[in-house]
Amino acid sequence: GPDLCEVTSDPELLTALDGIAFHSYLEGTESGGASAVEARKLIVRFKALKPDAEIWGTENCTTIPENQTDSAIRHLRSMMRDIGYLGSNCYFYWLGSHDTDVFRGESLIYNGMKTKLYFAFQKLWHSVVPGSCFVKTFTGCDDPDLSSFGPNPMDMLAFVSKDKMVVLLTNSTPMARKLLMNGLAGTRMSLFRTSDIEDMVAIGSQAIIKGESAISLPSRSILILETNGGA
Repeated sequence: GPDLCEVTSDPELLTALDGIAFHSYLEGTESGGASAVEARKLIVRFKALKPDAEIWGTENCTTIPENQTDSAIRHLRSMMRDIGYLGSNCYFYWLGSHDTDVFRGESLIYNGMKTKLYFAFQKLWHSVVPGSCFVKTFTGCDDPDLSSFGPNPMDMLAFVSKDKMVVLLTNSTPMARKLLMNGLAGTRMSLFRTSDIEDMVAIGSQAIIKGESAISLPSRSILILETNGGA
């Protein structure tokens, strides 16, 4: 929130800190927009003093009645902002299981059934082995409705290891999107997709030519790309 500037202005306190942990709740009020800008100022200054310090995103789950596809997209977009813009190098999702009459957008397991967010996390964490990769953000995007970098929830983020690059993409809009991705490693990539009727389904592979490949993002979908080359 706005009081973070008082912490940022105290060099003695920053020097005394061992690490920073934050929560992401109530997008647009507590954790989105201006609040994230203030948080980034604090984190950037702290990291300049202690480059090896830990930055942890320790809670993110928001109770909003919605369908599973919209919920998965919303939580992944917040996660990408927390990792890409705020620079957390350790990410926790807070709530695992819930038994209720109405799905409220936060459960990985709902009434004993795995949700779309569960399958998205499962695929991502099997592809991105903790401790083996570094995060790469995108410098720009030709589509104004998709966010490549900034204080609000983001739509794209890459994880790069020595053997592969894994790119997470979301499209929360009702329109299909076409993107020309550049800076991709390797010569070929496999694609996995979640939509209203899919849960991280393998949808084939395609070539990467001189670091570029054209991507189709259906409306309200999640895409994970896994290349055959890395850093």
